[in-house]
Amino acid sequence: VGEFRKVLDCPEFALFFIGNHRSMIAISLFVRQRFDAAQRLISQAIAHFLSDDYSSFSRLK
Repeated sequence: VGEFRKVLDCPEFALFFIGNHRSMIAISLFVRQRFDAAQRLISQAIAHFLSDDYSSFSRLK
């Protein structure tokens, strides 16, 4: 949970998250009370953000 909180507090992640298609789907699932499915998508978005692909991409900017 600590790692999760750190990622959510990161402004770079916030920008990534807002622009991420999974986030839009997750938000709509939350609105429809589909918390389990939304949580899964958020976890995937975080995993993608923490992956080397995204880290190297953010260093290039």
